[in-house]
Amino acid sequence: VRPGAAAVAVLALLVPAAIAAGGVLVADATGRLWAGVLGGVVAAMLTCWALVAWPLSVLERGGPLRTLARTWTLTRHRRGYSSWNVLVSLAVPAGVGAVLWAVSSGARVVLFPVLVAAVAALAIVLQAAVLAVAALNQWYPTAWLRHGRPIDLAEAAANLPAGRSRPANRPRSAALGALALVIPVVLYGGYLFAGPYGPPAVSDQVVDGKVGLGRSTVQMVGGVPVVLSPGRYEGFFLRTCAGRPCRAIAESEPESDYAEQRMGAAAAPGGSLLVAAWRADDSKELARYATRYPDRTVLPLGLHLFSCTVQGCPADSGPAIAVAGVSLLASVDVAATGTGALLATVSERPHEEVGEVRLLHCTRLPCTRPETLFTDKVDTRTGPFLKAVAVTTGRNGRPVAVFGRPDGTISIVTCVGTSCRKTQLVGRTPGDSLVPLWWPDAVDVAVPPDDRPLITYRDRQTGSARLLRCRTPDCTATDSIDLSPAGVRQAAPAIALDPDGRALIAAHDAEHATVVLIRCKNAACTSREQTTLGSFIGAPSVPDLAVDGNGRAHVLWTSLASNRPLNPLELHLSELEF
Repeated sequence: VRPGAAAVAVLALLVPAAIAAGGVLVADATGRLWAGVLGGVVAAMLTCWALVAWPLSVLERGGPLRTLARTWTLTRHRRGYSSWNVLVSLAVPAGVGAVLWAVSSGARVVLFPVLVAAVAALAIVLQAAVLAVAALNQWYPTAWLRHGRPIDLAEAAANLPAGRSRPANRPRSAALGALALVIPVVLYGGYLFAGPYGPPAVSDQVVDGKVGLGRSTVQMVGGVPVVLSPGRYEGFFLRTCAGRPCRAIAESEPESDYAEQRMGAAAAPGGSLLVAAWRADDSKELARYATRYPDRTVLPLGLHLFSCTVQGCPADSGPAIAVAGVSLLASVDVAATGTGALLATVSERPHEEVGEVRLLHCTRLPCTRPETLFTDKVDTRTGPFLKAVAVTTGRNGRPVAVFGRPDGTISIVTCVGTSCRKTQLVGRTPGDSLVPLWWPDAVDVAVPPDDRPLITYRDRQTGSARLLRCRTPDCTATDSIDLSPAGVRQAAPAIALDPDGRALIAAHDAEHATVVLIRCKNAACTSREQTTLGSFIGAPSVPDLAVDGNGRAHVLWTSLASNRPLNPLELHLSELEF
């Protein structure tokens, strides 16, 4: 193998890889798959002649530039005919690609490399056929000249050296030949892991094409991802995503204009889903409030707690277990505790313009009178998308709740029995903070097996996504790390634990406008790897994350639809299998 032939081989093998990569980039930039496919087909038709360069370099022993120029000249009378052959040939892999896009992610992961290998094998067969035809063609290399004579095979054989063995390949030539075979594979693998959609184990689907502005959540119920999302104007939708597309199993339309942004959900034992929601209705609790305050024309919100399954939700959500004033402040999160539930709420008192945070405990379900474990006042100023509250359980079921205030302070409440302790984790943000008060905000918490909570939030001073790791179970001391660069176009991250107890964090890469999944390799998350799930358009919203028993991560995120009228907000569900 001569160095010139090795260089031409690398160029010829890189042509299909470059065409495929360019097609994916065009599809990602335009948001239209057909644009990428069309661009790839046109590029293949224009560059198909380059596949003949390598066998020509073997026959004529020329350098890379000379061989490409010679190939361009020799193929000038056959490019049109060959282009149509290429177009027909590409119809087969294009059709297979369309089928792969519609099938499940597991089949796509297996069949896509097979398709690429088949196309590469056909290219190799084509180049070998060129060598064979050229060797048997007595008119070569004057086949396209008007005047010529056939090669005298006997004369050519007489000029061959006799009695000499074939020289052994030199180490340099062997190394260059091996490198020519390895480089395309390395480049293709590097593109898959550095491209806009990460490794091929990532799959994505649009759950809702016109989702509301509130925060959506995904939970694993009986091994199936279930998505709870707000309606575009009011109510909420519950969908099961066992296949494609997701299937709607429940729908609610509460009377309150604000209730679609006031809900939380958690997977419960027995394959059920706990849903906590602030709603305005005509229950007896709210009717008594209207009798007591006849001058108020708007009924307050009632906090309802009910269970759903993958078959649907009950028609009656039961009586309100708590009451709050109608305002943009109300938020709620819920966690299952065996036979009961924990609820962390932020709300306004019904007859006062004072906000409060509460940690409620229901020992059994259904629940009508929850026990109040903790309460505290909070500033009533807030943004319309705020959900700066999260609750979970630690070792032995101990309650752990995190509350974020509009002034930037973040506090954690840990309980032992009925005794609870509040610890401030993040101080007040100065008045010149980068992040506006009305910007969507959130906190999230998870407790690994060592019982030291992990908290994710968005720094109001810089806008960067951050991770707090408690040094003790009561979180009296913490360590913090930045998960993303500073910037206002950054949403608060979400956190969950894999089956081994390591943290998985869904966040945004504002610089590249992508949604990423961060996988912590150690308890402190000082060593971690990042995988790109997809690209978003517009302002990022708070994602959500759930992990199934097999370690697959399900990430919920939103993006403006670029190819639809009025650019509605689309809800995406990405699945990543490690």
